[in-house]
Amino acid sequence: MSEYSQYEFSEQLYFEGEWKRGAAQGLVSVINPYDGSEIAQISQANKADLDTALQSAESAQRAWAKTAPAVKTEILLRAVSIFDKRQDEIIDWLIRESGSTRLKATIEWGAARAITLESASFPNRVHGKILNSNIEGKESRVYREPIGVVGH
Repeated sequence: MSEYSQYEFSEQLYFEGEWKRGAAQGLVSVINPYDGSEIAQISQANKADLDTALQSAESAQRAWAKTAPAVKTEILLRAVSIFDKRQDEIIDWLIRESGSTRLKATIEWGAARAITLESASFPNRVHGKILNSNIEGKESRVYREPIGVVGH
């Protein structure tokens, strides 16, 4: 792990806005697929942790749904700025995490950045369709709305 000692790792899981030890109390090694070296040890999650994380995500989604569109855009644009400032670090981590080539990791970084940038424009757009109505003077509208957190 000495090669990666410049980075901080937490042996805890992050959900509900804070770092917590997994209910399983065990640790799992994160292995660099390129050379088999151990990058870190992280807290092992169990079903109770996953349930807690899901509840936390659902709560966050409800709060996000109530957030003003301009604020959502600002938050997502800040994320794009972080992508830009930390490009090399993010790409290096993608390589270590998945064993990707630098080219593939750079493409993945670029795709994540592009999706986040595109997502920043969504809150300011009205999505949906206006359908013809059988009732004179009336119209029907169809809007796509997020249904919330979906997990497997």
